[in-house]
Amino acid sequence: MEELQPQIWNEELVKSGSALKVEATNIRSVCTQPPPQWTPPPANTLKINFDGAFHNASGNGVGAAVTRNQEGRPIATVARRFTHVNSPTLVEALALREAVLLAKSRQLTTVIFEGDAKGIIDAMIEGSNLNPACDVVLHDCRILCSSFSAVSFSFIRRTGNWVAHSLAKKSLKDIPFCTNTLAHLVWLEERLM
Repeated sequence: MEELQPQIWNEELVKSGSALKVEATNIRSVCTQPPPQWTPPPANTLKINFDGAFHNASGNGVGAAVTRNQEGRPIATVARRFTHVNSPTLVEALALREAVLLAKSRQLTTVIFEGDAKGIIDAMIEGSNLNPACDVVLHDCRILCSSFSAVSFSFIRRTGNWVAHSLAKKSLKDIPFCTNTLAHLVWLEERLM
């Protein structure tokens, strides 16, 4: 049985109206400067920003993701605590997996995953490896993404990823907040207005 591959597109081509869809195995990273601020997704697409927060001394981390619509309003969030993690890179990979699981739980079909962990984004675009712990998580992400009709991975500087970054940092410090998605949305709405 042939494995279905999601279609992946370059966000710039979508914005220009000449979207080029290619097989995931043929994706190559495009050397362009990432945008300094968050940009809305195209019509009929949602963007999920993800980020991780890591506390080295305790080995705890939080992976957080925020789904936003074309107006920039947060419509869904997730934050998950991880114990016994050994690197910020692993927490970023786990944050991406939480973002993918969030998209699947919302039954999204066309989605852009955007984060400030360049190594994670490049590994997803190129199908390359980082390290054994991250590779297992990224493999999970690739399998989970195969159910989307179109998926894109985009690198953005931290200044443009501040919503997911802030959610991850607050969730690392505040355990009850971490598990309360309604509190996430209210808290984010206050900061985005």
